Amino acid sequence: MSTAAINRRLKKLKANGVIKQYTALLNQEALGFGLTIIANIEVESEKIHELDATRQDFENCPFVQQCYYVTGEWDFVLIFAVKSMDQYNDLTRELFFQNPNIKRFKTLVTMSKAKIGVGLAL
Repeated sequence: MSTAAINRRLKKLKANGVIKQYTALLNQEALGFGLTIIANIEVESEKIHELDATRQDFENCPFVQQCYYVTGEWDFVLIFAVKSMDQYNDLTRELFFQNPNIKRFKTLVTMSKAKIGVGLAL
């Protein structure tokens, strides 16, 4: 295929919403973000305006790489990339302890990364 034909197909996929964005996968450790932390969050109230405000706080935090609203025992699952435990401790104070809608949270510190990706098996 020609470059022009490939570019037309890519533009069409992007226009149709199949391609959301183009991005680079960065090496976290090389940039000083040596810790990946998973946090499970339970909220006090699931009133829609309170959930939306809590979710917005998570989305606005640059250290939250992924945020999922989930079913089950927990309400949110967050994936953090941080430089140190001290930095994560500061984030817990800001995002969890200062938010009256956070009932409790559980922190999982990753020991190694077995697989990382957002690709789809097409």
